[in-house]
Amino acid sequence: MPRGLRSVGDFLQKFANDWAFNLCTLLAYNFLTAIFPLFLGILALGAFVLPAAQLRDLASALTNALPGGVTSPTGLNINLYNMLVDFRQASKLTAIISFGGFIWTGSNLFSSMENCFSIIFRTRGREVVQQKLMAIGMVFLFAALAPLAVLAATVSGFFPDIAAALGHVPDNGVLLAAAGYVLGAVVSFLLFFLIYVVVPNRRMHPREVWRGALVAAVLFEIVNIAFPFYAGRFMTHAWFGQALLVFGILAFWFWIVSLVFILGAELNAFVALQQRALPADVAGLVQTAAQRAVAAQAPPGVDRLPARPAKTAGPALWRRILRYRGPRKRLPDPRLSDTNPTG
Repeated sequence: MPRGLRSVGDFLQKFANDWAFNLCTLLAYNFLTAIFPLFLGILALGAFVLPAAQLRDLASALTNALPGGVTSPTGLNINLYNMLVDFRQASKLTAIISFGGFIWTGSNLFSSMENCFSIIFRTRGREVVQQKLMAIGMVFLFAALAPLAVLAATVSGFFPDIAAALGHVPDNGVLLAAAGYVLGAVVSFLLFFLIYVVVPNRRMHPREVWRGALVAAVLFEIVNIAFPFYAGRFMTHAWFGQALLVFGILAFWFWIVSLVFILGAELNAFVALQQRALPADVAGLVQTAAQRAVAAQAPPGVDRLPARPAKTAGPALWRRILRYRGPRKRLPDPRLSDTNPTG
């Protein structure tokens, strides 16, 4: 087998043994429960330092990060800026409690990411307090980097004016659109890069994470382009109904985004760390570890080797059925025969 195909097969084997699709589902659920508190927490932090105009732009940029079918007036009709205004108009005690809830709930997303990365990178998870401090720190870090999204949106907003200034330049619209996607990919690369460096419970060098961050950023931009066409074509109101449609779009979107996160992490583990598939998947490894733990706790004089699983009667029963040739012919008892000479 060619070396390239063997490497692809090894990567897919590790991807399967790590239960990567199950990790995507776990991460997508945490996206569903934590993304809106996370966004509101970032906006609440930004409200301390940003003027009202830039805060509105930040809320618009965060809203545009979600699928259009979800945030539109026919969907959930989400307006993060109005939610933030209501939050700021509440009493101080309510605002403090709400702010703490936003940060705590939003940080659960990064805690879940660390649990997923622990399986991929084969590391132990942090202690509960350390994990929560890391997750809350990531919320503050994302709040500090949130103006980058505003900057990208602002620069992209200048593209029509640039196109008008250039006049009838051939393919200037295509070039400017490509420049907008490249700018978005750069911002996405920085965010993925920071996540892959900080969240795993091991020291990650920048040279070990840039490949996965680059692939994840490119895939994320491709998903941003392709997902609206898919949702508009295959996820329609006539098929699902409005409420189920909104939930379906949001759930599937977060699952795809989670797959991008997991693919980037798997690529870093496979290429940079040279980690290969383990002999079994997660369930098989848990079974082996449990057998060894039970054997180690056995009292002296007892066989410490893990007992082999009992053989089921299924295969033996089928062999007996297939070899069945009918009832055996029973020979007559000579003691009961009429021709017995002693009778």
